[in-house]
Amino acid sequence: MITLTVDKRQQRELERAIEGTRKKLPQEVANAVNKTASKLRTKVSVLVRQEIAISAADVKRIIKTRRRATRTNTSSVLQLDHEKRPGIGGRHKRFSPRQTRAGTSYRISKKGPRETAIGAFMGPRPGKLAPKLHGGVFVRKDLGNPRSKIRKLYGVSPWAVYIKQRMDPLVKTLGAVELRIQVDSRIRTILKNKRLS
Repeated sequence: MITLTVDKRQQRELERAIEGTRKKLPQEVANAVNKTASKLRTKVSVLVRQEIAISAADVKRIIKTRRRATRTNTSSVLQLDHEKRPGIGGRHKRFSPRQTRAGTSYRISKKGPRETAIGAFMGPRPGKLAPKLHGGVFVRKDLGNPRSKIRKLYGVSPWAVYIKQRMDPLVKTLGAVELRIQVDSRIRTILKNKRLS
């Protein structure tokens, strides 16, 4: 969980910039914080997707802005939700499974090759999905017995990658830098508008 708050020095600079304008400091601070939260959400998605083969939409779906900044509370909270290990395949087609004659191939790590689960299946044959499996990938516990129980194959959740790679300190640093950029951008825009008016 990352909390974004403008520090006192940034507030003073922004306050000096809005002197003589109709703009209100709390609203300007809230605008900068919310823009930072939006940018940071994308940066976290990029960091996670450097590690695992997953779509941006799948990562962003679990990165939530728990609290947006307002005029009365000028801090924002960004949180990566804990998620159970996602199945390979499924309706989101996570980890790009492909049915082959040998089994099902998939790719979890961005730093490694595709893997093949021998005997795994998504349907009765390559190119054909079984509707009742909902796009998931399964394998029999006993490959030699066609009537043995099946188990689902799972990948890695974005939350687990974030924790295992210890991304928290880096994301906090990126958040502080981005917040500085957004406050400076607000100051430049306000000063430019003051000169033009």
